[in-house]
Amino acid sequence: MILLWDIDQAPVAAAVAQRVLESFAERILLADRSHYVRISLGVALYPEGGRDAETLVRHADIAMYAAKDRGKNRYYFYNESLAFQAQRRMSLVA
Repeated sequence: MILLWDIDQAPVAAAVAQRVLESFAERILLADRSHYVRISLGVALYPEGGRDAETLVRHADIAMYAAKDRGKNRYYFYNESLAFQAQRRMSLVA
């Protein structure tokens, strides 16, 4: 989890997320073998993504799974339609 203060604009958060993705793009050498880490990031902005820490984390988690569903190694912003989709999936499972 990365918590950033005073970022309330999506383009700024997107630039940070892109830099994080790029920092993981470099290969890692372990035991003389190259490895690559692929990550997925979920972004929730205050106040649209939640007005308290618990809600922001939950919504960022929902957005992270949306990023994974879209192919990993990317970021995705939380929006209300994601919450609806997540709730729908949970009701189908139950």
